[in-house]
Amino acid sequence: MKRTLVITTLSAAFIALPVTSEPLPAEAETEFWETRYFDSYNPDSTIRYNSPVYIPRSALDVSPYATNPTTWLATVDEQPVASQWVDRDFDGTDDALLIVGSYEKNEHKGISVTRAKRGTVRQTHLPGTQAELGVRLGGKPNGDGVFEGGHYQSVSAFIVPDSHVINDKIFKYEGFGWESSKVAYRLYLDERSTIDIFGKKKPQLVLEQVGLDDGDYHTLADWGMDILKVGSSLGIGTLASLVNGKVIKPSEVASMSVDISNGALSSSIKLKHNGWQLGDTNLDLETRFTILADSHLTQVNARSSKMLDNWVTGIVKHGVETLQNLEPESTWNYIATYGQQSLTEDNLGMVVFFQHQDLLRTLDAPYSEAIILKAASQTVQYYFAALWQQEPGGVTNKQEFEEYLNSTLESLNQPIIVTSTQRAP
Repeated sequence: MKRTLVITTLSAAFIALPVTSEPLPAEAETEFWETRYFDSYNPDSTIRYNSPVYIPRSALDVSPYATNPTTWLATVDEQPVASQWVDRDFDGTDDALLIVGSYEKNEHKGISVTRAKRGTVRQTHLPGTQAELGVRLGGKPNGDGVFEGGHYQSVSAFIVPDSHVINDKIFKYEGFGWESSKVAYRLYLDERSTIDIFGKKKPQLVLEQVGLDDGDYHTLADWGMDILKVGSSLGIGTLASLVNGKVIKPSEVASMSVDISNGALSSSIKLKHNGWQLGDTNLDLETRFTILADSHLTQVNARSSKMLDNWVTGIVKHGVETLQNLEPESTWNYIATYGQQSLTEDNLGMVVFFQHQDLLRTLDAPYSEAIILKAASQTVQYYFAALWQQEPGGVTNKQEFEEYLNSTLESLNQPIIVTSTQRAP
């Protein structure tokens, strides 16, 4: 009997049709290994570059306790590829195996996933993503309250101290960052709570060298620089809510904490705002920012402890052209801006992708091009991306940026289809 599984790529949700439990063919299962086979298919007539494919844990017939990354090996068309277990539904348990592949128009590719029953598999793939928070270790505040001396230590979890103020330099580049080889983002870990962009001139991971005491990320270096002036805006993709006609970010909060997860194909940061004062309501907000290898996209998943009237996100307003796709028949849509709006005075494109069913309306906010999203549940999901002219292979004109927008929209609206099979591909 054939087992069928439909997986959406670039989306946090997947649709899994019932998967029956059948014996593997003799050549696939031994005392040492067990293998599952899948056929993956690009249903679109456009090329997909570095498309993520998520195989649910249920399709691999393993428990939540059997997702040790060192016991799994994935191949695409018989070539070993990097793989990573990820938590897609944001519940704290790994639920899907992620791989990345490129597809020609309407192309099929065979995938095999093998688990070592004894021992471990040697993985040699270089990381393609990184998330970090650098916290000053040692040092003392000077007369202005700015810390000097010591060094920045990368941490995997941290509770922001109540004593932290803007520009006290206890954090590298004033907050935490996440990156792929294409682009890096940071969030100000203070009352600004806004997302900024580090543009890259090299196709590699660079955050370790950004924000050190002997450097200045506001001037162009060999790796790139901070390329966005955010001011009092939403920056790019910052989450907020509209209360009494005013856009309110998570600024007035009782406490903040950060948890970081790194992997070869996906890295994420979970940010908790406890005691967010939103009008007359006080609530907790948990937001996860995830980036995949070779991608400009950041996926945002947020959950509030109480129901909100709405969610708001958007893009800083710099007086350049606004682009949008608000077609009701499109599952995913976008708002975007493009033009000479970087701090290097050259072209920068920024976009927020959202599900059309969530859209209430667009909003011309004082400092931002914004959208208001429904709060039918206590969760929200969207994506944002930035493409800079000076990045390697960067878009240099509006037409190229629109090609990126349309290609990404197709990837969201027409996901890769994966079908499990009972034989080697």
